[in-house]
Amino acid sequence: MDRFSSKAENTYRIESTNRWWKPDTTKKKGFFDWLAKDADHQYNLVTPWMMAEDLRRSFPEIKEVCRLVPASPILMIGNQRFKENKKNAVYVDKNFFSFFDLPVLNGTKENAFQDNSSVVISEQAAKKYFGNSDAVGKIVKLGEEEGKLFTVSAVAKNFPLNSSMQVDVLFPIESRDDYQEKIDQGVNHASALTLLQFQPGVDLTLFRKKLASFGEQYFGTPIDRSKKLNPGVREPKTDLAIRSFSEGHFNASSPWFYLTNLKSLYQLILLALIALGIACLNYILLSLSRVASRSQETGIRKTIGANYKHILKMLLTETWVLVMLSMTASFILAFIVLPYFNKLAEVNIAVVELLNWKFILIAIALSLLLTIISGIYPAIKMTNIRPLNVLGKFSTYKLNPFLSKIFIAFQYTACTVLIAFAIVMAQQIKFVNNKELGFDKEQALIIDNPYAFNREKTMMIEEQLRQYASTQPQIAGFTGTDFRYAKISNSNTHNINGNKEPVNSMIVDYDYFEFNKIPIIQGRAFSRQFISDTSRIDIPKEQLDTVGSRTMASLVVNETLYDMLGRPALNEVSRPLGGIIIGVCRDYFSRSLVQKIEPAYHRCRPNQVRYFWFRIGSNENIASVVNNVKQKFNGIAKGEDFEYNFMDDDIKVLYESHQRWFAVISTASLMTIFIACLGLFGLSAVVAVNRTKEIGIRKVLGAEILQLFYMLNRQNLIIVLLSFIIAIPIATYVSKNWLQNFAYRISLQWSFFAIAAIIGFACALMAVSYHTLKAANSNPVKSLRTE
Repeated sequence: MDRFSSKAENTYRIESTNRWWKPDTTKKKGFFDWLAKDADHQYNLVTPWMMAEDLRRSFPEIKEVCRLVPASPILMIGNQRFKENKKNAVYVDKNFFSFFDLPVLNGTKENAFQDNSSVVISEQAAKKYFGNSDAVGKIVKLGEEEGKLFTVSAVAKNFPLNSSMQVDVLFPIESRDDYQEKIDQGVNHASALTLLQFQPGVDLTLFRKKLASFGEQYFGTPIDRSKKLNPGVREPKTDLAIRSFSEGHFNASSPWFYLTNLKSLYQLILLALIALGIACLNYILLSLSRVASRSQETGIRKTIGANYKHILKMLLTETWVLVMLSMTASFILAFIVLPYFNKLAEVNIAVVELLNWKFILIAIALSLLLTIISGIYPAIKMTNIRPLNVLGKFSTYKLNPFLSKIFIAFQYTACTVLIAFAIVMAQQIKFVNNKELGFDKEQALIIDNPYAFNREKTMMIEEQLRQYASTQPQIAGFTGTDFRYAKISNSNTHNINGNKEPVNSMIVDYDYFEFNKIPIIQGRAFSRQFISDTSRIDIPKEQLDTVGSRTMASLVVNETLYDMLGRPALNEVSRPLGGIIIGVCRDYFSRSLVQKIEPAYHRCRPNQVRYFWFRIGSNENIASVVNNVKQKFNGIAKGEDFEYNFMDDDIKVLYESHQRWFAVISTASLMTIFIACLGLFGLSAVVAVNRTKEIGIRKVLGAEILQLFYMLNRQNLIIVLLSFIIAIPIATYVSKNWLQNFAYRISLQWSFFAIAAIIGFACALMAVSYHTLKAANSNPVKSLRTE
């Protein structure tokens, strides 16, 4: 991904130390954490707007610099209103298209932006805004009412599917009214993504050292100032670094356009290698059974003059042909299932990427490697056959199945591990779905406030919606917040116990705790009887901390923050928070169970809410209630979009990645079981061939079919049971390592592994039944004659 540009290999992004991010030291790092390195490390990607020019002046190694500032504009095309988001709208430097060497359909890359009133849109945006008419020269108004006018100066080709950026609307960064203000703020404001390209032959190792030194000086002034004001507070330093643009999506830092979970990618690769390894072992097992049946053929070939090399070449060629046929079938299958995989994994892999020459070369090299791995051992066994042994006695060649047993043990060990892991995942997902979150999540309708940054209009619409909710019997409650579940937009830094600690700042209205059934365990909740609950509180400077944020408000804190503060007295000034704690609410989950409950405080500011919450009564027609609320909303906020979602959906989204991963593991487990059963099927064939005469003699002496079945499969089933014993500690390690991703998780139960063992054992019985029952039911006279 992100190699769509001819300049991608020479493009890097600037990132710096995230001074407020703290890694979770309670999680134990496993094998995949080691492989992923800093994939989960949170860096600061936004930089001061002035930094781009400062870097260009300070480093002759830099050839070009480009800034990007994501935006969420409202665009007016005539009377039509379009609301874009930060993933498809962005402010950029005017060299953006030449920087990435992206094609422009009208005009040139260098002159895509003619001036600061130009806007470039993609093909799909042109289609959406203007239909089939020519978009160039058309007017786009940024914002409503007194919006700024832009002229479409060019239409760019849609970004390729293998690009993290899927941008449809691009404005010149210098067109922003606050552009000069952002520049003048220097290092005190950062919101631009900064990308670099280097001159040919630059030593990147040396540049990284110079950049780190530059960063210490560049951000030195504000850090030194903070140290002087607060000598007792440990102030982290800020380091600047670069990361290849094509590898940016492997790191979880934000804001970025796309994230590829590197640990999941490595896990998928491991699953593929396990499946491929088991398939190779199965081929070896099936080939061994064929060696026994083809021993006479080999004897004849050697008798008529074939030497060691001829037979080895013949057998390896057979293997290579089968591998190539399998490879062709796998390509066809990949084309068919690719849409389903893209949907399952939420990726956009284009079919054309499977036909990339690099990918094809890797496939050819893999086919040769698989030919050698899977074909060499059976070929050597075949070439070692002596003609006199098989032709003189006219008997089949006997094979020692010891190695085959090792193969089967490996297969069923891997199989059991995957089955047990899938069971653990299913139980954990069930646990998080049923976990009590500390608040009422049922039938909560959440509507976006279209006037989120207009306090006067917010109060107007909030009061009218509240009054409407109070008159509707099908609506059980109403409240407002500036956040949705797991989407807390504000976090402030406070000096707590000598450390700068991030604390979630949550704006609510009076009824928030009652609406969500969150108990107040000390003090009180916000009340309309206290004017101070919604007004700024004047606190003497000597009672305030000299570092960190100051709330200057009445606060309701959660238990976690209250404990961090040392459980101070209520209704008194909290020096670290710069406010007055009036109550303590019970801890509840505001993010997923992957994270521990974070310290948080609530402020009552009804005129600053960004979302309105409605509680729909039980047994009510949800669709009808939503439609009624929409009609009321449209009557109040005429022309604004009615955007809504349900609390359940917000919670479900958090665990979609785990649900997808569970589906992948389950599918892989089924495939691995099937492949492993083929291996055992092959081994039972080897056993049946090697013991044909013995079976005939035992039948003549009166042996029953069940006795023969037990005799033939006893060793195989013992191997399967031993593989379960080996698999249990491995499955325990893998499961515990995965569960470390959750701050709140299940305990491993013996029943998980018992179920996995039963499933594996049942599959093993089915796999060996065909050949053993066929051999047991065969005519003993024929068995003795052919032997």
